[in-house]
Amino acid sequence: MTRETVDAKAIRLLTAGRVQVRWVTPGHALVVVEGDSGTWRVIYRQGRWRCPCPAWVRCSHLAAAELVVGRPGNVKVSA
Repeated sequence: MTRETVDAKAIRLLTAGRVQVRWVTPGHALVVVEGDSGTWRVIYRQGRWRCPCPAWVRCSHLAAAELVVGRPGNVKVSA
């Protein structure tokens, strides 16, 4: 059996409606992700995404938040 990749799991969480953007401001974001083993508050600040889950590397919760929000503050809007 092949293990699910981080990006594939992030897409699965997103399409299952398990990702909720709570707020986004320039440079900051809060996204709540209901993972397979818990609900995690994923935060973007100081130019980095952070997830408090026990994963030691980039996790699917963080990847799902990035898919929805991107990097707050790096988006330029033209008039």
